[in-house]
Amino acid sequence: MKIIQNLYMCLLLVSISLILTGRGSHIMVKQPALITAELGGNVTIECNVTTSISSYAISWTLGCEMGQLVNKSCRVTFKSLNHLITISNLAESDSGIYCCLIETTEGKLIKGNGTRLKVTMTPSSKSITEATEDANGARPEQVDILYMVIGLLICVIIVLLAVLIKVCHRGSPELQKTVHKEEADEADAESGIHYAEITKSNISQHPRTRQTEDTLIYTAIRNH
Repeated sequence: MKIIQNLYMCLLLVSISLILTGRGSHIMVKQPALITAELGGNVTIECNVTTSISSYAISWTLGCEMGQLVNKSCRVTFKSLNHLITISNLAESDSGIYCCLIETTEGKLIKGNGTRLKVTMTPSSKSITEATEDANGARPEQVDILYMVIGLLICVIIVLLAVLIKVCHRGSPELQKTVHKEEADEADAESGIHYAEITKSNISQHPRTRQTEDTLIYTAIRNH
């Protein structure tokens, strides 16, 4: 009879210890589902832990399934025993799901539901990015065609200026006189002919009245 009582007491003690151990290891983890932050700003994500365990450790991963451990850096800081993670100077690559991971002293791991961080661009940064993409997205063929059009326009302008200058010079009266004179001088120089003045005297046949009549004759002399 005593043996049965002793076995009963042992089973009761084991059951009570198991119940107390199970209750004591109960952990509840809560995280916000979604946080939106602007590019270049700061964001803080909280891991809310409810448990009766006095000792546990918190770490953060980027991604809940086989996530990458997030370590402290110049842009990432932790506060309140790692319950809070703050990311500063946000970049687009910071977007993702951040999970807080609870590890007990017994080695038990409990994951949070994860917080999706969405980094959005401000209007100013969006316009700059779009302008950069448009500039970089221009095709080489379009640039070559643009250069060809500019070159043709410059050639047309040069030809029009040359024609305008030529027309203005031809229309000047003084310039026309100079041109005609130069053409006449060139013609005389090519022919090699010069004119000399020859005086011919006509003497009267009457002896009493001697009269002389001079006649001017122009003749051409060719230079040799």
